[in-house]
Amino acid sequence: MSKGFYEKMWETIKVKKQVFKAEIENRRKNGEKYIAVATISPLLSEDEELMGFVGIEEDITEMKKAVSELKNLSQLMVGRELRMAELKKELDKLKSKS
Repeated sequence: MSKGFYEKMWETIKVKKQVFKAEIENRRKNGEKYIAVATISPLLSEDEELMGFVGIEEDITEMKKAVSELKNLSQLMVGRELRMAELKKELDKLKSKS
């Protein structure tokens, strides 16, 4: 992740003392890349002093792939429908000439 990403993350957690949530690209121990939604929350004492952080991440790699495939299929279907409409017009022209 970029330097700016980490600056924003630390400002949100340490300075603003708010939850930080973002989509990140990470690596597994075996080197494989994956995409995750990371949520990092500051842990505050009763007097609002920062004590630490807790974070979780959800692997969304497969979901992102599925969304991409659906977009591609949707574009193919739209293209197919447009072509079918063109062919119907051509067919109607040919029918009207005979």
